[in-house]
Amino acid sequence: MDQETILKDLNPPQKEAVVTWQGPLLILAGAGSGKTRALTHRIAYLIAVQNIAPRQILAVTFTNRAAKEMRARVETLLDDHAKGIMLGTFHSCCLRILRRECHHIGFNNDFVIYDTDDQSRILKSVLQDLKINDRIVTPRIAQSRISRAKNKLIIPEKYLQSIKEPSFLDEQIVKVYKKYQEGLRANGAMDFDDLIVNAIELFDQFPEVAEHYQDRFRYVLVDEYQDTNHMQYKLIRQLTKKYQNICCVGDDDQSIYGWRGADIKNILNFESDYPEAKIIRLEQNYRSTSNILKAASAVVRVNRMRKVKELWTKNQDGSTISAFEAQTEREEADEIVSQIKKIMQFHPEVKLNDFAILYRTNAQSRSLENGFQLSRIPYTVVGGLRFYERKEIKDALAYLRLVTNTVEEMSLRRIINVPRRGIGSTTIERLSNFSKLNKCTMYQAMERCDEIATLSSGLKRKVINFVDMIERFQEKKKQVPMDDFAQHVLQETGYYAHLKSEYGPDREDRLENIQELLSALKTHEEEVIDPSLENFLADVTLVADVDQWDDDQDSVTLMTLHSAKGLEFKYVFITGLEEGLLPHFSSLEIPEQLEEERRLFYVGITRAQEKLFLTHALNRNRYGNESLPSTPSQFIKEIPEELIEELTRTTRRNKRRTKFSTVESSARKVDIDQYEQEVEAPEDNDSIVLKVGDQVRHPSWGVGEILTCKGKGDRQKVTVRFHNGMQKRLMVKFANLTKV
Repeated sequence: MDQETILKDLNPPQKEAVVTWQGPLLILAGAGSGKTRALTHRIAYLIAVQNIAPRQILAVTFTNRAAKEMRARVETLLDDHAKGIMLGTFHSCCLRILRRECHHIGFNNDFVIYDTDDQSRILKSVLQDLKINDRIVTPRIAQSRISRAKNKLIIPEKYLQSIKEPSFLDEQIVKVYKKYQEGLRANGAMDFDDLIVNAIELFDQFPEVAEHYQDRFRYVLVDEYQDTNHMQYKLIRQLTKKYQNICCVGDDDQSIYGWRGADIKNILNFESDYPEAKIIRLEQNYRSTSNILKAASAVVRVNRMRKVKELWTKNQDGSTISAFEAQTEREEADEIVSQIKKIMQFHPEVKLNDFAILYRTNAQSRSLENGFQLSRIPYTVVGGLRFYERKEIKDALAYLRLVTNTVEEMSLRRIINVPRRGIGSTTIERLSNFSKLNKCTMYQAMERCDEIATLSSGLKRKVINFVDMIERFQEKKKQVPMDDFAQHVLQETGYYAHLKSEYGPDREDRLENIQELLSALKTHEEEVIDPSLENFLADVTLVADVDQWDDDQDSVTLMTLHSAKGLEFKYVFITGLEEGLLPHFSSLEIPEQLEEERRLFYVGITRAQEKLFLTHALNRNRYGNESLPSTPSQFIKEIPEELIEELTRTTRRNKRRTKFSTVESSARKVDIDQYEQEVEAPEDNDSIVLKVGDQVRHPSWGVGEILTCKGKGDRQKVTVRFHNGMQKRLMVKFANLTKV
């Protein structure tokens, strides 16, 4: 392959990035600017034109998927000439080096790698050996803290010194950290972080080994440089110290992983680290319309910690950005579903997998999932479980099911020892054997545990305490609203404290999911005439089981904004654009974190190819409380008003003044029903006159038929059979029904 072929179809900046083959180079690659193409063609140029041996090239990525894609592209360009390149993730490349060199630092080359489960097991053993109460330090907490320390290259001996005011927990962690590392050594093992940490140690302690790899990897390429943490940064510095032929590709405007250790300063300070560095900007976007790019650029331009760049495109201006303000999160989901249906109705060539629904936190998916389930639209939750499949939700529902039906053994087995209360597998087995022998339920066996001779008096007391707790819950259930009752159960069982004690990266997500469940309970109680915990649990089962779509079939994509990075969709909805959600409440008082939230919004905007929707709710159930007022995100104000059209529902267009006008007073407005013929509808539910046989629509449950009507005006009650199989008795005044 010759130079002309390699450079064919590249734009001028991409060509410049390819042929700049010596010295430090930073390629600032904006979203959708063809960075992977530039990077792979640069590798081809090094080998085919500059005659660099493939084994002298090291190309590092962050994910196996990215590495696989890059390797496939290079092989397409070079065929067999690509063999010998070390191309992979930081961890996989370090593993290959350590397999050859680890004897220098006291390991055999057949060392094992401990995954998350292996780490948890060894940490449990360490906690037992140190006699540390696992209610103070759980394996999960220890694992998270140790990983954080390793990412900063902090060894056990320096751990306490790295903390301004060490707590009692920190003092325990340092003991666990030291013992954990000893345990790994004794087992001839490394965890994932050790692969990089030990490679750095190897190069630090044995300069001749470092120089050997500097000579071998004379050309180093790093993808997604803005996502590197401290230890990855140091590893790259070690490998490029001698020749400095380093090419880093990244976009500081897409640095969104500070919460897990990524340091944006690595890319911002590139010229300081490499004074001879050349900077090339890839600013032509091949993905999005011009209006979408203008909006994205306007937003991210507000940030101070960034390198100047301006995305542009030869694509058409495209349609304006559609902004919708909903009354509640349920209406928000309902309108998203309506928009998808309308687009597909008028554009038959569009598929469901052309749509992506993006949100800041996993807990937000609950109302969205309900909207798709009840409308029978296939969807896939990417990077996470569906709401009712998440462990903490299953645990909470198991407690509630057990209170309502003690015969339900699956729920009992799930939570009998969660959080741990000393009723282990042996005790459960003995209870189960007793229940089978005496033909009673397992719960009844617990009530009769005094009859089980193989149980010690201490174990019997623990079992009786559990039974007494469930009986207290059964009484409490009759006295308080459902959401208050569920909150009481989770507090009294210690489940709340159990979740709060987990210091993993998804701790806040789990707590937010529980609060979202409480909100769902409150919503059920407010909307149904005869609400009950039993009916709620039945509805949840229906919602959880209906439409378990095959991942391979066409479906709408639901994912967090973090998960969406690197992807693209024709139609993108960014939901929950409210202060406290996006930007997240944890970032509001910290300028650096607020800038990262703005970058996250920028990433979401730049996922859209043809059409972008921005939505928020005026009221949202939060923390299991009543619906609380929400303020539109400050980020909406940063989009030029001429780029936004405000969507309003036909059925409410004369009922209220929307608050998007407070964000951009002169924003253009377009009716949300622009895709179909307008239909006059009542302005509010008070004026609706319903009769048996009428077809009605509910924001969450979809379309249904009126089976019975009782009363008039404010007191009218109806029974509705919805098309999804649900049957509900509703008070019309509060049900938010509209005629179809």
